[in-house]
Amino acid sequence: MSLGGYRSPPAGPTSSSTQPTLVYQSASTAVYRLEDIGIKVLLAENPTEQQVLQLVHEQNVSSYLPPTCQKRHVIDVKGFKGDPAIHFTWVNGSTLAKWLHTARRRADVNITVRLRAAIAIVKTLADFHKAKVVYNNLSPDNIVLDTFDGSYIATFIDLSKAIILSNDTSNGGQVEKNAVEMDLHALGRILNALFDGERFDSNSSADESDDTSTEGEEHSYRRKRNKRQAQVEGFPTCLNAVISTLLLRKEGEETSEKYGNVKDVLSDLQVIATNPQIFLKALKVDDFTLHNRLNAPVDAFYGRQSEVSLLYHAFDSVNKHEGQPMVLSISGSPGTGKTFLVNQIRKPLQEANGYLIRGKFDRRARPDSIIFLALDDFFARLIDERRKNVQDLIQRIRHAVGPGCRVLMNSIPNLHRFMEGHLDDNSDGAVGSSASEHRWKYLLCKLVAAVSSKNEPLAIFFDDLQWADETSLEVIRMIITEPDI
Repeated sequence: MSLGGYRSPPAGPTSSSTQPTLVYQSASTAVYRLEDIGIKVLLAENPTEQQVLQLVHEQNVSSYLPPTCQKRHVIDVKGFKGDPAIHFTWVNGSTLAKWLHTARRRADVNITVRLRAAIAIVKTLADFHKAKVVYNNLSPDNIVLDTFDGSYIATFIDLSKAIILSNDTSNGGQVEKNAVEMDLHALGRILNALFDGERFDSNSSADESDDTSTEGEEHSYRRKRNKRQAQVEGFPTCLNAVISTLLLRKEGEETSEKYGNVKDVLSDLQVIATNPQIFLKALKVDDFTLHNRLNAPVDAFYGRQSEVSLLYHAFDSVNKHEGQPMVLSISGSPGTGKTFLVNQIRKPLQEANGYLIRGKFDRRARPDSIIFLALDDFFARLIDERRKNVQDLIQRIRHAVGPGCRVLMNSIPNLHRFMEGHLDDNSDGAVGSSASEHRWKYLLCKLVAAVSSKNEPLAIFFDDLQWADETSLEVIRMIITEPDI
């Protein structure tokens, strides 16, 4: 069957097809289409060597993968209107993000249809791993679904973060194992979004995820011993088990409950699809069970009253001292509720019209990128929430950071969206490529300082600080101690 959404029109030999058509644009890249050829262009005025090498890396990964792999086929790396670009074969279909958006409004997109889409995604990932390539970038925007012979084909389009595994076994294969685990965990979040309709969160983690639900979410979640299980009425137990097992990931712990490779996930899903009368049978809740269940509040938080009191006291102290910063350190083993505890600050922050910036360090990610990612997510949420008082915040950022905003926009794309139309056109953004480390650290701190004000307090939460690098720790120190910040 065919599902609505974006479907690329077939190319025709018309006169207008001689000019590339802009299909997508972000702060850092633009994608054009010319008949059956796509062009991904870097928009940086002075692209760094690393950015150009990333394009070359995409071509290398595309060439390395066998032709049977459903991946973006990169033809060449060459300039486009003077900017570095890759040219690739266009992939028809809908991104998973658009597919999910359309599926929410389609009654005929049932669990069987979603299962076929899931199998296509898992099969493509299995083909990548079979070729010794970790995709490392699973998200709804990077997966294109197309129909074929009554089923689906899933193509992975952005290869910039893919990792070609080496044959070096000197470390006992631990690097390869960790890389595969990253894809497996990301696959769990993709399947969770596919079957539950939950908003995909690229920053979520099974080590200690956000345990609170935002308004409008259809499902609540329960955590026990590092397990995350969706509580959905009538949701097949077997699919819930697959997703929950994929989301299990605890450093240094071996458990038979974890999937070791994508082939096993594919095998389980194919068994479920082959025997729907057994595995896709919905659970029926009778009236007795429905009326005798324990209805605990979703946001209930027990046994940590003293810690919550200390958190609230610290928040009140900062407000009374007119912005004098305060640092709190929370330690404990994974799964003990540290993140849930920190989330209790949201209520007083909302009452005080304040802001929350949050990030999570990960030893597998580039540590120096975490602060940028946290700020990018913060500005994305501001754009989505459409708060009434953002004009004051925009003016504070203009006065505090000024032309320096353009230095930061390459690393914080949503800052560009948030400030669009509020910066002078003649602002000098070229310093971004030559700015010293001290310069961008200073601008980063000024940006954070501009977010907070006497009437709009700011809380910053960084999880797993043990994986932070020296540069990130220096930025955090500057935010806390610099008197003009």
